Amino acid sequence: MDAQQLLSDYNYYRNFTAYVHEMRAKGIPVHSAVMKPKGKPSRAPQLESMLAFCEEHRLDPKLWLYMLFKMRHWKAAPLFNQLVPKNKKTLDKNLNHYSNLSEVPLFKKRVSQQSHQQGVLEGAVFDRNRDIDGTTESLKRRYLNEGDSVRCMDEMEIRTNGYHPRSLVCARCPSSTQCEQTLRAKMPFDIVALRRGDISVQQAQQLAYRHGS
Repeated sequence: MDAQQLLSDYNYYRNFTAYVHEMRAKGIPVHSAVMKPKGKPSRAPQLESMLAFCEEHRLDPKLWLYMLFKMRHWKAAPLFNQLVPKNKKTLDKNLNHYSNLSEVPLFKKRVSQQSHQQGVLEGAVFDRNRDIDGTTESLKRRYLNEGDSVRCMDEMEIRTNGYHPRSLVCARCPSSTQCEQTLRAKMPFDIVALRRGDISVQQAQQLAYRHGS
């Protein structure tokens, strides 16, 4: 666990606050918090202070951060200078909230997502954006043999996954160029580069994250 990971969690939870929902409903862009805002002090010391505080009090820093959002009833994100209690009264109040946490569905979802992402990065988990699946290849082959490349492209988001540069079926398909262009237009990162192995899953995630911020 480091400051950058905590910042990623912070941005994830902030997306569920009423403030962000309201801004986006009005068409106002909400940018992700970054470690070093332009012209402002780095947030790293504040995040690192939180890590040290949690270690001192034997707290899970990821759960502590989640608690700070939950105790505000998801109205808005805590300020970075509010990640660590400033006095004993606030400390006791926050520790009481932490010790009484019971229903934490969003926290569990976040942990599950990160576990899955780590498995994908390590190649232990199948990633439909990157990997070739035998069942999908069989379906593509059937559509190719039937001369129905239109259906194959229509189902790229739900069944066939679209053009893959390492697919022997796609290599034989007369509509592969059109399929590749359609697939690229749907994705916030270069999915074909990912499938070729030119970029990693982590790099693809970073590109998608920047595209959506």
